[in-house]
Amino acid sequence: MPSRAKRQLLWVFGLSLLLAIAAAHLVGQRKHTQFYGDESGWMGASFQTAELLFDGEFDPAHLSAIRRNYGNLNPQLGKLMLGVPLVLYSDAYFGGARFELTTRYNWNGEPYAVKRALGEVPPRTLLHVGRAITAIYGAVCVLVVFVAGWIWFDARVGLVAALLLLLTPTFVEATTRVMTDVYYNLFLLAGCIVASLGVRRAPDGRDLVLAAACGALGGLASAVKITGFLLVGATYCAAVVLRNLREGGSIRRVAKPLATYTATALACIYALNPFYWPEYARIEPRELSREVRQIISGDGAVAFSAPLPDLLGSIAYERREIVAAYPQLYNIARPLEFPVQFLRWKRLWERQEASIPWPRDRSRLAVATRKLALELTAFPFEWIFLVCGGVYCARSVRVGWQARRLSPRIVVLVWVGLVLAGIVTAAPRPEDRFFLPGVIATRILVAAGLLAVVDWVQKWLFADRSPPARPLS
Repeated sequence: MPSRAKRQLLWVFGLSLLLAIAAAHLVGQRKHTQFYGDESGWMGASFQTAELLFDGEFDPAHLSAIRRNYGNLNPQLGKLMLGVPLVLYSDAYFGGARFELTTRYNWNGEPYAVKRALGEVPPRTLLHVGRAITAIYGAVCVLVVFVAGWIWFDARVGLVAALLLLLTPTFVEATTRVMTDVYYNLFLLAGCIVASLGVRRAPDGRDLVLAAACGALGGLASAVKITGFLLVGATYCAAVVLRNLREGGSIRRVAKPLATYTATALACIYALNPFYWPEYARIEPRELSREVRQIISGDGAVAFSAPLPDLLGSIAYERREIVAAYPQLYNIARPLEFPVQFLRWKRLWERQEASIPWPRDRSRLAVATRKLALELTAFPFEWIFLVCGGVYCARSVRVGWQARRLSPRIVVLVWVGLVLAGIVTAAPRPEDRFFLPGVIATRILVAAGLLAVVDWVQKWLFADRSPPARPLS
């Protein structure tokens, strides 16, 4: 067998082994993770969303009917990635049983068994199956971390970063609960890898292909949680703009890939979420014309109980007042639901921030940096290697910049900075799972710093310290 084919076979075997080890570790941990209240909501909504898909009723009207707003407060892709395997498993092995969310889970100290008897938590078997599904996606995320470390540094960094991620309690906890954080971070990480490939000048055709691929991954991330479009987009934008500044180029060389990213991402977001689609069968031109004339003339216009932005951003998403007053306009304006989601989450987080505020004796940046560097770690004194990795990465970026080329490693630094900026400016509280994108990125930096220190120590220990030989007289 040719040597190249052997190397390829070894790579496939190694990647498969890493995936199997990660899956076995995470699936084995799922029974030891403490139950979290949102798991009830995600499992109930995932069952209902997947059943709508199987029944051919995956449309705005049926999605709006899902209880507790889980059908429309978050996009649908994450619920489908969880719900479709759950429905298939339940039909095959669990007698077709379903978990329907009747009320929001409220943790008040009662044991899990009591809550289960009240119907507020899933049956234990379904809960463990749902956690196993999430854990398998977590194993894929570990594999993608290896690929990221390999592309940005080398295979050693990728392997150490993957192992560190498996040892990080925050990641293990997030990937062994019935929630969608891991799906979101999987697409985020893949999008950042593709964005890093755009830091090198390429022909227009390849540039646009990379932009479209990055846009598709940003759209997939945003089809799980709406902020994916912004985080992947900001990372890709930074890569393209910095490349243009360093290597020179026209505004057109920046505008075309960014426009391609935006168009592709929005196409994915809207294609995967029917809640943003108008119900064309319900459009009645005569009634629509009447509602428009009513608003323009002011004759008979409806006086709402609150300002329109408050109604649009309300948690009671049915917007009963708006729908009752202008059903036709509301229907054709459904494509605006995606940008309005940001307003809704802003209002929701403002309410949560009022009940669980950030510490007031320190700045948000100090709290977030301390949490990411000192608390959400895999081992004690990890911050030392994080600093070493950051310095090593920044130094390689500076060397490349002086040589008029941009290192893909700059994406890691940009990514960590964007995560911290997003948490500081938007997060209602410093909850661990909000830091998960930053935790994943810092595993790569810690691995790079750890191996850089090991290499330096090895060179120092085995350096030739014998005195120079004296010349023969």
